[in-house]
Amino acid sequence: MKSYGVLLRKISRRILSLLLCAVLFCAVLLGGCSAPKPVDTKAGGESTAVPQKVIALSKSNAELWLLAGGSLIGTSEDAMELAGISPETVSLGDMDHVSLEAIAGL
Repeated sequence: MKSYGVLLRKISRRILSLLLCAVLFCAVLLGGCSAPKPVDTKAGGESTAVPQKVIALSKSNAELWLLAGGSLIGTSEDAMELAGISPETVSLGDMDHVSLEAIAGL
């Protein structure tokens, strides 16, 4: 005859395993319930979202972004002389000492 403690341990293990299975099932089932985010795509499946605010922390990054047709709202001091920098573009300081306050203010 089995003791009462052994029987209780078997039952508690089964209950815990069933509870764990139920929690995992709910997590998997409800994990995909968020609404899909709409994305504008071209016919080829390419995303057409354009960044609204772009900063470049070095002259080379600023030059590449401008050559790609983008516009900057802020860049490092050495990039302010590049062609394509608008008068509204904010200088964020030296490339080695960029002002985080200026970036946060943009």
